[in-house]
Formats: sequence, C-alpha cells, structure tokens
Amino acid sequence: MRSLPAFRFVLAALAGLGAWSAGLSGLLSATTALAEPAELSDLNLEQLMGMQITSASKKSQKLSDVAAAVHVITQEDIRRSGVTSIPEALRLAPGIQVARIDANKWAISARGFNGRFANKLLVLMDGRSVYTPTFAGVYWEVQDTVLEDIDRIEVIRGPGATVWGANAVNGVINIITKQAGKTRGGEISVGAGSQERAFGSARYGFELSDDTHARVYFKGFDRERFPVRDAADRGSSDAWNMQRGGFRLDHDGKAGERFTLQGDLYTGSLRQSIDLAQLSAPYSLHVHDTANVSGANLLGRWQKALGLGEEVSLQVYYDRNVRNEVFLNETRDTFDIDFQHHLGVGERQDLIWGLGYRYSHDNFSNPTFVQFGNGARGVHLFSGFLQDEISLVPEKLKLTLGTKLEHNDFTGFEIQPSLRLAWTPNSHHALWGAVSRAVRTPSRSDDAANTHLLVLPPLSGVNPTGFPIAVSPVHNKAMNAETLLGFELGYRFIPSSSLSLDTALFYNDYDRLRTISFGPVLLRRSANGLYIDQTLPFSNIESARSYGGEASLVWNPLSNWSLQAQYSYLGLETTFSDRQFANNINLDEISTPQQQWSLRSGWDLPQHLELDLWLRYVDRIQAGIPAPLRINDYLTLDARLGWRPHPSLDLALVGQNLLDGAHPEFIMESGYQQHTVVEVPRAFFLKLNWRF
Repeated sequence: MRSLPAFRFVLAALAGLGAWSAGLSGLLSATTALAEPAELSDLNLEQLMGMQITSASKKSQKLSDVAAAVHVITQEDIRRSGVTSIPEALRLAPGIQVARIDANKWAISARGFNGRFANKLLVLMDGRSVYTPTFAGVYWEVQDTVLEDIDRIEVIRGPGATVWGANAVNGVINIITKQAGKTRGGEISVGAGSQERAFGSARYGFELSDDTHARVYFKGFDRERFPVRDAADRGSSDAWNMQRGGFRLDHDGKAGERFTLQGDLYTGSLRQSIDLAQLSAPYSLHVHDTANVSGANLLGRWQKALGLGEEVSLQVYYDRNVRNEVFLNETRDTFDIDFQHHLGVGERQDLIWGLGYRYSHDNFSNPTFVQFGNGARGVHLFSGFLQDEISLVPEKLKLTLGTKLEHNDFTGFEIQPSLRLAWTPNSHHALWGAVSRAVRTPSRSDDAANTHLLVLPPLSGVNPTGFPIAVSPVHNKAMNAETLLGFELGYRFIPSSSLSLDTALFYNDYDRLRTISFGPVLLRRSANGLYIDQTLPFSNIESARSYGGEASLVWNPLSNWSLQAQYSYLGLETTFSDRQFANNINLDEISTPQQQWSLRSGWDLPQHLELDLWLRYVDRIQAGIPAPLRINDYLTLDARLGWRPHPSLDLALVGQNLLDGAHPEFIMESGYQQHTVVEVPRAFFLKLNWRF
C-alpha cells in the first residue's frame, strides 16, 4: 500500500485548523492589525531596480547596475502566481525553459539544451550548489522549501562561470531564503485540490537574543498522478509525496560579524513508469517503479566586515543524497568549503577574490540496467577566482574583469574569464555588454556509465539477424570539457516609477559538446545467449551556435493594477565533426521552444480581494528518444482569486491550465517512457495561510 505520510500530516493540520476556526470570529475582532515590515512587494519599480542582489558577482550590487541578464523573482511574485513548487516559480523569469515531464519530473534550462538531464544550468539554494555530479544537472523533484520563506530567486541568464565555476554555462539560479529575523512568529499553510491532493507547512520563528534569531519548519504534500495518453498504460502512476523539515539560525553581531547556520532533512517517494531494455523477449520491460529519495544538508556561513567596503566570508556545507530506483541505487556525500575576500583598492577599484574546495563521493549499486565501471568514487574540485570592477567614469562607466581557475579530476585545469562593461548615464538608462568563457566538465555518467538504451528483437523489421541487437551508450574516460564563448548585450530603461523595460541579446558559440558516436559492433554473450552490441561511445564531436533575446516589461497603469509581459526568442544550430551524423535529427535543436511569451495581470480589488491572471505561450518542440515525438505549441491560463479578511489570514482559490483539459509539455530524453506520453492536466486547489 502506498504510504501517505504527507497526507496524514495535512489531515492533522486541517483538524487542528478546524478546532481553531471555531473561535475565529472572536479572534479576528479582538486581534489588532499586525504590523509587518516592508517587503519587496511594497516597493515601486525604481526601488526594485535599486535593490541589492548577490548572485551576479558574489557581492552586493544594485540590480540596475549589474552587467548581466538578471531577473529577480520576488516573494510577492511567488505568492500571487499561485505556484506550489520552485520549478513552477521559475516560469516567472524570461528566457528560462520550464517543461513538465510528468507529475514529479521537470526539464529546466536557460537559453536552450533543455531536458530531464539538462547540464548547463547551475542552481544554488542560499549559496549551496544543488547540482549533482552524476549527470551535471539537477534533480528538481527534491529541491524545495517553504515557499513563504523564500526572499527572492535571482535568475541570471548567460555564463556565470567566472565567479561560480564549471557548469554555470547558460545561467545561474540562486534561491535565497529570508533571514530568521524576518520570519518571527508562526505561519501555517494548508491546502487541497484536484492534483494537489493535500499539502501543508508549519514554520515558527523566534528570538534567542537581541542579535540572534532562529526558525524551524516542517512541510509535506501528496500529489495526484497525471493522465497518460496511452490507453494501454492505465495502471501506471507518477503520484508522489514528500516530507521535509529544517531550521535556520542567524546571528548579527554588533562588530560587523554575521553568522548563519541552517539545515534540512527530506524523504519521499516518486512513482514512475519506465521502459527498460533487456536481452530476452520481449526485449523491453515496462516497469511501474517507486523511487525512494532522502537527503540532508547542513550549511554554516561566517562573514566579517573589516572596514569600509571590505569583508571576508567563509562558507562550509555538507550534503547527502540517497536515491533508490529500479535501475540504479545512488548515495552521494558532498563536502564544500568556500572563502572569499571583498575589498576596495583605491577610489576606483572594487576587488573580490576567493578560494574553494569540493569533495563529492558517490556509491552506485543495483547495476542490473546501468553499470558504472567504478561503482564508488570520490572526486575533488579545487578553485580560485579573481574579479576586479574598475570605475572608468565614476557612477557612469564600469569595467569588470575576472577569471575562474579550476582543477577537476576529469579534465585537469580549466580557465573561465569574462569581461563586462556597464554604462549608466543616469537613473533611467543602463547599457551593458559582456564576453565570457565557460565550461561544462564531464560528469560521472560521461566517465563511467554504460547501459542498453534499447534492444532490437531478432528477425524483426529493423533487425534481420538471428541475434538481439543492443544499442548501448558507453562511457569515455577521454572526454573533454564542453566550452562556450558567449557574447551579450543588454539595455534597461526605467522612465518612471510605474514602467520598466529590460532587454538582452546574446550569441553563444559552443564547442566540444557531448554527444554519442558510432563505436565498434561486438558479438557478446549474456546469461540469455549471444547478442550483437552496437556501442555508442560518448564523444565531443558536436558544436553549436545559439542566438536570441529576451525582453521583460513591467507597467503599473494604476496604483492597484500591475502588468508584466515577457518574451524570449531562441535560435539553435548544431554541427558535427563526424560526417556520419550530418543528416541526423539533433535533439538539442528540437527540444527547446523557439518562442515563449507570457502576460501577468495583478489587480487589487475592493474588500481585500486580489485577482491574478497569468497567460503563457510555449512554442512547439520535439522530444524523446529513440524516436522524438512532436509536442504541439500550447497556450495556457492560470488564475488566482485571493482574499485577505484579516492581516494575519489569506485565502486563495487557484486554477491552473484552464484553457484545455490536458496537454503534454515534454518527454524524457532516454529510452524510458518511450511509448508513454504524460499530460499536464487542468487543476484547482484551495489554499489557506495563517500568521500568528
């Protein structure tokens, strides 16, 4: 029987809420309005563009001065969009491709190369990297926190490798939670709906002393399966449930010293339908699997102000992840230490440098379908970076030069420099440009993994021989790092406190991209007899160029009405140094939408009501292996009706994907689910937030 611990938690929370609601009327009349500190939602556009962000250069900068394509998703954006997960919240940023594979999996990238195993986007939570060296990507289904505790999500499109290192090729996403001092008191959030069967969170923040604050939280959910287009697969399910808890402690000393200690624990189960190749009839095994996932992390950060404009910081974290799936079991432990020093040099230079070390140890078992040549291995990463911001014309023209130097166990030393120029003639205009180099280093899968993608039955239309033919991607220990040389140009225009325009153009030149090549055809023996093995070694024979642009317009025509429009265009062309692949369909080209746009409207109505509408368009793509399937373009509408009868109480009714019953968004790029198309359905849920 499927375990529903999250569902039970939510039922218990709802039961407690029912008991509390018996005295709700008296409580609302007797309770005075709670004084809330100014949040990002209280700022006008000029103040928002002047807010400080940290992800672009690992130091605090005004958003309007950053020489990069950066977008900030605020807490108010998250609240009024009605999203229930971090992947859904990323749809709020231009130039980010977010496609749902099924109920518990996503394909997310920036500026192309999208897929379940997308490997060119670096993702952090409070500065802690959450990408996995297994495939140099992100398991999005286990990245979560209490959404109300997120302060902002800083989204950088384009290379960020100069300060963040390898794998920050097409972008950097940093999910930043609020300091404990800003979450004092309690907050309970509960909800239920058609797909969100039950979800809830509870958080309490408290003061330990005048300069020390802490909070603890618990969160759980139980989500319904998505519909499957294949009628023969009615028994499959991708329902899932997760539970997590954690804490954060912040100490802000009087001598310019700050300390943060935070940690999380999570566990859950993800149902999935998988097609696995096997060397005996029927040669493809359709499995209904339950993946069990769990993990923990602990992060400590110390910062010390040494003087005017000078600061040092030291961050250390430990992260453990465990995944048990039918095709592979994985345990990974990561230790990371990062030191940096920020100082001014003279009147016109702002210098930041740092050193880092990361050790990641993995252990793979259950090698029935995926074999690792070395089932357990630890890899080391040493790094250092230097970045100098030079004021050529005070307050108007700035030149930023920097580079990252890394040594990894796969390709040795890698250098990732950048040059950025920003011109801000006045507070209404900002023009910037950048040239950057970034690399994506090989992953453990590139270096050591072998599997059978599919097996062609003997004496069939595609295999006239009397032996099964296995099509087998195999590892390559001689893999090189993928490289990117990127060119960017951006312009920001803020004519008034009610209107802003942010645009960016880019051209990217990729080389030595990972792909597969034709290897030797071998006659092998298995427990089921002889078979032919067509090996497909990983190689670096692909190159690509991409070009396009993004635009974001924010307009507040009335004091109680805001509009946000976004548009992105992407062109991607690939070539191969091996002529055997010259006429092949390339998944990188066809799996990313060429055009995306969205329009959001937020309207504050009388009687403390809020009406939010979000219209999104995504262009057609093709996805899936071995035979990519066409996924039509789609237009979808989300709506949220919120009511705040009291400053401490919020109610919201949310509808998602309202324009059709269901539609597919992506198919995983592997042999898995090759015959199954999962559709994202229309959904409704009701949510309640109570602060005390």
